Amino acid sequence: MCVVGTVFAGLLFMAGIDLKYLVAGQPLSLFSLEFFLRGVFFTFPLICVIAQLLLILYIIRHPAEHLIPFLMFVIIALVSWLILIPCDMQLADTYSKKAHVEDKYVQLSTGYFREEVGGVYYYTRILPDGTADGVFLDVNGSSARKSGIFPFYGTSVTNAAAQPYADVLVKKAVQPSEVIAYPMKVYSSLIENALSSWQAGFGAWFTFATLGLALLAVYGLQFFSSWRLLNSFLIVLAGLSIAFLNYLVYSEKFFPDFVGGLSEHISFLSSTNPFIVLLNFVIFILFAAFGIVMGIYRHKKRLANLSDDEE
Repeated sequence: MCVVGTVFAGLLFMAGIDLKYLVAGQPLSLFSLEFFLRGVFFTFPLICVIAQLLLILYIIRHPAEHLIPFLMFVIIALVSWLILIPCDMQLADTYSKKAHVEDKYVQLSTGYFREEVGGVYYYTRILPDGTADGVFLDVNGSSARKSGIFPFYGTSVTNAAAQPYADVLVKKAVQPSEVIAYPMKVYSSLIENALSSWQAGFGAWFTFATLGLALLAVYGLQFFSSWRLLNSFLIVLAGLSIAFLNYLVYSEKFFPDFVGGLSEHISFLSSTNPFIVLLNFVIFILFAAFGIVMGIYRHKKRLANLSDDEE
């Protein structure tokens, strides 16, 4: 699943970047090795985490003896956070330094009406130096001219409304809604912190990797209820909540005064972000303790039911 999921996610990432450089009237580049590799490095940690959560859901769907599934889950999680994801960070860092990836300039096409803040531009000719001829339509009525139509020659191309896309027409057609854009923002922030932590050394990476420790303890929530659907929902909700809490701490949006004051007293936990270590360890202890207690309770209850059936 990690291999197939990473390839699929890398292709989606590549398509999204291709759309950012797409201009109306020009053909879309179907494949870019550079964007695909960037997508693979960007999405691989997410696929690893999803694989771990899906393994828990699989165990809920197909209950059996919990020792072997639990050991396999722990092994997969440890391999992911101690080997696979660090390797991904190293490859991403090496590739970014070697490739020197920069945004490329894309020239707009002529023959389209493009809306900007001040009005609508229609370009009849665009030169390689970034200047253009065309007509400006003052749709806001801010000019004194009655017609509101102004021809221009050799004027710099106005394209501010298109950012971060190359063409405002493409942006209006494909820009994702907040339902998709905000989770992507959260994940991008976490990946940036992961990469910077890896570059800062093992201690900083260990601080960030406590996120994986907190996600590991989500395994215990499968014993919350006898309703499998409810347990599955809690697993997904807990995984998303843990990632979001880490994002809030890293972006300094989670009670920054409280976090800063407490971090001074627990600086022995980490030299980079002691509060995130404390937060993830507390989550791990709470979920792990809950899982152990409820697991024993569910096991005894199941044995009691079996003995009643035999009688």
